[in-house]
Amino acid sequence: MKALFLCLCALLCARAAAADDGWRVVLGKARQEETAAAAADWREYSRQWQYVQRSYARDTARQKDSLACLPQISQESRLNLEKALPRMKPLEKISAISGFINFQAEGATDREIYGVEEKWVAPAEFFRQARGDCEDFAIAKYFVLREKGFSPDDLRLLIVKEGGKAGHMLLAVLIDGHPYIIDNNSRPPGLVLKQNERLSRYYSLSFAFNENGVWLYK
Repeated sequence: MKALFLCLCALLCARAAAADDGWRVVLGKARQEETAAAAADWREYSRQWQYVQRSYARDTARQKDSLACLPQISQESRLNLEKALPRMKPLEKISAISGFINFQAEGATDREIYGVEEKWVAPAEFFRQARGDCEDFAIAKYFVLREKGFSPDDLRLLIVKEGGKAGHMLLAVLIDGHPYIIDNNSRPPGLVLKQNERLSRYYSLSFAFNENGVWLYK
């Protein structure tokens, strides 16, 4: 955690504009901010993200395919999905995986599931519980997409404010230079949406992160 925190501080002190790596459209006209308060805000998210990564590493040491952790009743449909994926284009894969995961769990708060205000979990735990909030759905999709061949450089988890409320999480995926957003608050839930300028009217981005870095935007 200390290393990740120092990495974030280095990013904050860079005072450089976000790299124009295809994600600029997702992130809008944002810039990195050099503030101790922002680093403090990330500290709790960092703790949760580090816990998820440790849990995921432990789980995948036993079972490489997170979807195999689903209950037996879901395994036939999982195998059908696995057979279909190689014939799909990237956007079709994302939509199929997002839709499949949505059917495996129902929405519930961390308080209802674990008795705590905030808890992020790795996919195996999420699938075992068959319940979760926006973070659980987004994190599960992030790792399953990783397992199905998507690079972490093309995936970012986004912590946003929605309607003035903090704490909502989205998943962003870069395909052929175009960013797509997966939001479990969409209708239908988990719809894969091509990014456009209007998204910024609904969301205010706070952090974007993956296994390789953290980006702060204000």
